[in-house]
Amino acid sequence: MITPSALIDKFRYMLANHWGYILNTAGQLWTAQDQKHTTNEMAIAYGSQWIGHYVTDCSGAFTWSFSQLGGYMYHGSNTMYRKYTTANGQINSQKDLQPGYAVFKRKKDKSGKWADGWDYYHVGLYVGNGRVIEAKSTPKGVVESSVSEWSHYGKLKGVSYKSDDHPDDKDKNEGQNDMNVDAVIVAENGKDVNVRQAKSKTSTKITQLPVGTKVRLIEESDGWSKIEFLMQGYVMSKFVQPEVKDDA
Repeated sequence: MITPSALIDKFRYMLANHWGYILNTAGQLWTAQDQKHTTNEMAIAYGSQWIGHYVTDCSGAFTWSFSQLGGYMYHGSNTMYRKYTTANGQINSQKDLQPGYAVFKRKKDKSGKWADGWDYYHVGLYVGNGRVIEAKSTPKGVVESSVSEWSHYGKLKGVSYKSDDHPDDKDKNEGQNDMNVDAVIVAENGKDVNVRQAKSKTSTKITQLPVGTKVRLIEESDGWSKIEFLMQGYVMSKFVQPEVKDDA
């Protein structure tokens, strides 16, 4: 089962690395070729700013995050609400929420009733303290917003929620403690270390990790180390120092 803190860390990763929004994507790198051939009107108008960035749409952020954590989530917010939640309902106050809940938007008609046909058209992740991380729109990308903008919540299938989970009691980097940390990022010059998609200096850079970051070391070969920190990637082995563990 996926922990709420691990799911939140994936969304914080997208936010910190300035992921963009392109409809019908779920964690792909947006290229100049993608921009050239897109037929989506919003992508034509605003997508060029995301060339060289990873992109997703609102529910695609969940699809990508779940896949990174070994799970599955449907790509589509309406179906997510109706078929991939174990409990759901209208948000009356923050007391209805726990960190790691999905939150949804649904429009009302002029009479104030929930409008037919709109369903649950947008989804984000409640991360605690009244805040939501969402893939908002093509002009804005992945952003943080107030939970007051959202109307409904859902407890997601495949996530292990606990009754004592509370946003004020969780460190935003707690998800790192869920993995087997056995190495640390090092560099004599003290600069951040590049993490790449493949074992090559010319491979696409996924992110950078500061010296001292603890990671999971998966394998080493050809002078490169495959590591995991929120997501998997490759760094040159000279920048990864296995932790020395005392004998029991």
